[in-house]
Amino acid sequence: MKYDIVIVDTGYNGSHPRLRNRNITGIQICKKDVFGYDIITLPQDSDDVGHGTAISNIIYTHAPDASILMVKIFDKLLYVDEDLLLFTLNYILSNVECKLINLSPGISALKDYKKMYNICDEINKKGTVIVAAFDNDGSVSFPAAFDNVVGVTSNNYCYKNDEYFIIDNSIVNVGANGNMQKSLGWITNIQ
Repeated sequence: MKYDIVIVDTGYNGSHPRLRNRNITGIQICKKDVFGYDIITLPQDSDDVGHGTAISNIIYTHAPDASILMVKIFDKLLYVDEDLLLFTLNYILSNVECKLINLSPGISALKDYKKMYNICDEINKKGTVIVAAFDNDGSVSFPAAFDNVVGVTSNNYCYKNDEYFIIDNSIVNVGANGNMQKSLGWITNIQ
């Protein structure tokens, strides 16, 4: 599979007027049992939170011709475990050619720091940039804190979706508008 951007998030609502007729495909990766995961085709109305839909719209605002693969790995509970995130990143590495991975989920405490770091490094060596959000509560989270990932956090000095600034000599690389925003007709906390 070849896409411009992979978004790992809550799914998307393809019937929304701003996302209709866009080049977006979706899959969901979920734990099947203790031995493995299921990968299923994602229906267009799969976003029960709105976050993945909002992120898709922001990306299309700035890159209207982008092809996107939405990978849903969490829902309204907004929780993802380390094994699921590792499986997802390995799946993308092995099966998807893309320029950018936008990761909304993050993990504050890793069981296997080295394994997560190494998969991000392999993705990087393939020529794909990973952009990952830091935890909404401000804690250090992974993979955003890795030196091979562009870690993004919200900042009160940025008011528009296209405003950002670079932070030197920090585990956080970019500050951007991540506060409450009106997006696609509802208010969403974007980060």
